[in-house]
Amino acid sequence: MKNCMLLLAGMVLLAGIASAQYHAPLYVAGGYGSTSTAYWNGFWLLDARNQSATHLTPNDRIYTSYNVQMDVDNRRLVFAPYGTTSSTYAPYVQSGIYRVDPATQSITTVLWDPMALYGPRRLLVNQDGDYVFACYQRVGSSYTRSFLKLTSAGTTLTTILDSTKLGTTISTDSGVGRNMDTGHYLFNVHNGSTYYYAVLDVAENGTFTTFGGGSGSANYGWYGLYTNMEQDRDSGHIVGMYSRVIYQLRKGDPKRTTLYNVGYPGGYTIYTYGSNFDLQTAPSKRIIGTGYYTSTNPTIYDPAIYQIDAGSPGYPVTAVNCDPTHALHNSGLTSYKYPYAQCIYRSRNIQPLKIAPKGWQLRFSCPDHPGKYYVAAISLSGYRPAVPLPDGRRIHLVPDRFTGPSLLGHLRPFFDPGPQQLDASGEAIGSLDLSLLPAIDQPMWIAMAVLDPAAPNGIAFLPDSYVFRIP
Repeated sequence: MKNCMLLLAGMVLLAGIASAQYHAPLYVAGGYGSTSTAYWNGFWLLDARNQSATHLTPNDRIYTSYNVQMDVDNRRLVFAPYGTTSSTYAPYVQSGIYRVDPATQSITTVLWDPMALYGPRRLLVNQDGDYVFACYQRVGSSYTRSFLKLTSAGTTLTTILDSTKLGTTISTDSGVGRNMDTGHYLFNVHNGSTYYYAVLDVAENGTFTTFGGGSGSANYGWYGLYTNMEQDRDSGHIVGMYSRVIYQLRKGDPKRTTLYNVGYPGGYTIYTYGSNFDLQTAPSKRIIGTGYYTSTNPTIYDPAIYQIDAGSPGYPVTAVNCDPTHALHNSGLTSYKYPYAQCIYRSRNIQPLKIAPKGWQLRFSCPDHPGKYYVAAISLSGYRPAVPLPDGRRIHLVPDRFTGPSLLGHLRPFFDPGPQQLDASGEAIGSLDLSLLPAIDQPMWIAMAVLDPAAPNGIAFLPDSYVFRIP
C-alpha cells in the first residue's frame, strides 16, 4: 500500500502552483424554448476568458431542453428537448435526442419519437456511451413517467425504472446522476407520499435502494428537474445549485439541507437552473453557474458566468459578463438569458465506450494538452479519501494492489492505458477487456494525469476520476 501511495504521489515532482487547476473557462448554457426573440434560444458557448457568447445553434429553433452534455467524443453536444402538441412549436426541434456539432453549428437526430420521447428531462452519458434520461412519455391518450436508456446509435430504447418496477406511481421524474460510490445510477423520483423527491441508487437491471430523501413533505429530498445531481468527491454528498441557493443531500438523510444562499453578490443577478462542479482535483472546490448579468444596467440582461468558491467561507462569487458591450441586446436578438441546462465545454476527459459484449474503448480527451504524455491508473478500493498532493490538489483514487501495476501498464489487456501520449488533438484511446473475467458486479475507479516537466509541479492537467461498474 505504501509503495502504491508513493507511485501515485510520484506523479507530482515538486510543490508549486498548478498550471491548470480548473477546466478551461468555457461553458455551454441555454435550453429555454420560446417563440419570442426576447429570449435566447438553443445553446450558447460562454467564454469567461474572452468575455464572449457564441450561438451554437443559430440555424434551428429548439423547444425547451433541461439537459445538455458533452457527447462521448468530447467534441459534440448531446441534448434532449421536451415536446408539445401545440402547433405553434411544430417547426421546432423537439421530442427526441439530438447532437450538436459546434464546429458546423449543425444538429443531427439520434432518435425522434413524439410519443416515447415526448418529454425528456435530465440526461447523462453512461459508461457504455449510451444515453440515460428521465422522460415523460405519451401512451395513447395517457402519460407515464420512466427512466430510459437509448443506445448511442439510436436503435434500442429500454426502460430501466418505471412505476411497475418501482411498485408505485411516479408523478415526477427528473434528475439523473451517477453514484461515485457504487457506479449505479442516481434517479430522482416523487409521488407525493412514498417517495417525496427522493433519490434512488438504481442498478442497470432496475433494482434499487434509497440514497436519500424520504416520505412526506417534511422530508423534501431533491428536485432534480432544476438542479443537477453531482457529488462532492470528498464526502459523497449530492451538492447542487438551484436559482441562488446551494443545497446538499447526504446519503441516508431524509431531506436536503441548505449550504448557502448566494443571493445577489455585488448587485449581480444569478439565475440558474443547474450547476456544475469544476475540477474537484483543485485545491479549492468551485461551482459553476450560468445566468444573466444586470449590474451595469438593470434593463440589460447580458449572459454571465458565476464562479463560486465553495471552499471558502461566504462562498465568494466571481461574476463574468460574457457580453460586456451588450451586442446581443443592441442587436435585438435576445434580452433574457434563462439557462435551463448547462455543462462545462469539452470536460468529458475520461469516457468508456462499449464496442463488444465485454469490451470497451477507454477514451482520454484533454484538448488543451496535445502531444503531452499522460499516466492512468485504477483502483477497486474506492475514490475517497483522496491522495493529497504537495500543491493542494487531490487524486480521487484509493491506492490498492491494482493501482501500481495499472500505472505501469502491467494489467494489459484487462486495463490498457493506451499509448500514454496524447495525439495532436489531445486525445488517446486505451481499452478495457473483461472477456476473461467472471461476473463481478462491482465498481472500479479510473484516474489519469497529463504530465509536463515544464509545469511547476510536473502535472499539466489532473482530470476528475471516473467510476466504472464492472459487470
